[in-house]
Amino acid sequence: MLIGTYGAEQSENVVDGLHVMYGGEVHVRFDPEQHRYLVKDVRVGNSWFAVPSVTTIIGRMLDKSKPLVSWATRQSQEAFLASVQPGRAYAREELDRIGADIQYAHKAALDLAGRKGKQTHEWVEKYLNARAGKNPFPKPPDDERVRSACSAARKWILEVDLQPIAIETILYSRS
Repeated sequence: MLIGTYGAEQSENVVDGLHVMYGGEVHVRFDPEQHRYLVKDVRVGNSWFAVPSVTTIIGRMLDKSKPLVSWATRQSQEAFLASVQPGRAYAREELDRIGADIQYAHKAALDLAGRKGKQTHEWVEKYLNARAGKNPFPKPPDDERVRSACSAARKWILEVDLQPIAIETILYSRS
């Protein structure tokens, strides 16, 4: 089935995670370990090659450096305040550990947010598939922050009466 005016095509069928398009001339698969999409297109050759995801493309269009620098600085400040007690002397080894914690505080926060975001994304996808009649409704997540995000998403979906026509659909365009 053709989508839009740019020649993007939606998967014709899926076999063992392999999406077949353009009459079998194109195969697309997702590599979860590397978190990237791989394509084999007979017009290009017989080898798999990586293609950017929508998230990657949008990320390249937006300059997030200014807000990220201040966010990372706040993460470091919070790590410092959580690690240092006023009026206490610290040994060099303790200061080195505190320094490393401060240096990587933004990465720890990003990793945690990524895990929560992935859990939220997976729950919302299951919820939308349930609304489309493809599976039962998922149970609320155990994690309070994830549950809160999912609850907000569910509330919005119900408020706007979202009727999904495609959920996590693989698209590929030769143009």
